[in-house]
Amino acid sequence: CCCGVSSSSSSSKKSSRATTRGGDDDERDAMRHHHHHRLVFYRHSLCPYAHRVQLCLDELDALRKTRVVDVDLSKTPEWYLEKTRGRGMVPTMEFFFDDDPDDKEEEGFTSRKSEKKELVGESLEINRRLWDQFEGTPQTTDDVERFTRKCDDTFIRAGLRAIGGGWSFTRERNEKALERLEEEIWQLDALIESHALSSRATMTNDARNNDTLFLFGGDRASLADLAIYPFAERFELALKFFQGYTLGHAEYTTKKSGKSPPSKGDHHHHPIRFQNWLETMRRLPSVRNARVKDEDALLRSWDRTMRLDYFDYETADDVHP
Repeated sequence: CCCGVSSSSSSSKKSSRATTRGGDDDERDAMRHHHHHRLVFYRHSLCPYAHRVQLCLDELDALRKTRVVDVDLSKTPEWYLEKTRGRGMVPTMEFFFDDDPDDKEEEGFTSRKSEKKELVGESLEINRRLWDQFEGTPQTTDDVERFTRKCDDTFIRAGLRAIGGGWSFTRERNEKALERLEEEIWQLDALIESHALSSRATMTNDARNNDTLFLFGGDRASLADLAIYPFAERFELALKFFQGYTLGHAEYTTKKSGKSPPSKGDHHHHPIRFQNWLETMRRLPSVRNARVKDEDALLRSWDRTMRLDYFDYETADDVHP
């Protein structure tokens, strides 16, 4: 649910540094400006769990209202360890609350005399809170919540195993792991299919014409889409680079039997709706905004370290991965 190393490892790091969007800031400067923001988002731009939260903020048009603090997880600042009570991981969202209804707006910001705050450090819970706080799209809440609660133990666990196990990469294909991942993808494909027909009547013309597909239908991403896409993006890139495997192309399973490989060139035996879902997500402005700036540099770092979470141990970010 988060990125970072244990507090015992973090406390032994030699230096402390954090940056905020727009330049370097120390802890005192960050705290001095806290009253200007209802939300403060502590992240690492390469962490997939923080990526979930960034997508949610952007989809809800709340990112521009949020103070973003980038934390170098390889040199976790002492103030951040203190703030998170030794946890030192990302994402963390700081929610601010008003107690005084007479607080006034000053210079474009809200001046709050009696403000309380709460730290939340689990990505799915942060997104749920954000969805409650800001205007989201109507969705089948119970279904979406059930899906998001399970996704770390289903699609995401299968994908991490397929790329190498844990947070490491391998160049050797594990056919059983890839078969398990394909089975999870077929389930996602069926989920998309089950909601696609019922939602087309309420979709906009642009969405219908662009083959827009989300996990739970509609013409906008739900919390479920935002929960798994950051991992799907990384699985797709890693599997192609290290193993020559294309995510969403079934090589070890079929929809009907779940076991036999498809006939050569038979595209009907691939999870087409899952592929369309990936394309739908790639087109979202929030996804484009959050993409790593230099994909080749990221792949070189992956190749050198053979770890998805290498940024826990050396300085890196989405601009200089």
